[in-house]
Amino acid sequence: PRRCAAQTASLASVSSTSVLAEKTTTTKKEEPTTTTKKEEPTTTTHRTTTTHRTTTTTPKPKPTADNNDDGDNNSGGGTTYTGDATFYSTGLNACGTYDNDSDYIAAVAHENFDSFPGANGNSNQNPICNKKVKACYKGNCVTVRITDRCGGCNWGALDFSPSAFKQLADPDLGRLHGMTWNFI
Repeated sequence: PRRCAAQTASLASVSSTSVLAEKTTTTKKEEPTTTTKKEEPTTTTHRTTTTHRTTTTTPKPKPTADNNDDGDNNSGGGTTYTGDATFYSTGLNACGTYDNDSDYIAAVAHENFDSFPGANGNSNQNPICNKKVKACYKGNCVTVRITDRCGGCNWGALDFSPSAFKQLADPDLGRLHGMTWNFI
């Protein structure tokens, strides 16, 4: 059914009147509130926070070189590296193969891995993969293959498979400080 224009206008005025009545009622109820409330000036506070970050870069320790040092800190040539020794549960490695905890392997510190001559960003093709190193700690030595990259290790550190770590020290020691190693 269609409504005529008069009915529509009549409904509109009822709505308007209803709204006006509400406004009038609201105004009357504000009597005590109006006298006791004081309008205070609005204050806007802007707070600026400046954060300063300080980054300290510690230079990489220079390797201790023996008589055959050719000056290349990445490829061996008689260079002896010093760092911490830890161990981890093996599996898929950065070189794209799988290791077992019984394998004599190690992950080299990410800085050593990433800066190895010929590294191109594809860890599976890094020339450091499967290089053999001899690591020693307090007279105990083990020969391992580098098959992984240790993201949490500092320059010169090696993270061994559990079986390789046992050749250096009791696993209960957890972290060995002062382990030395070189490419063979």
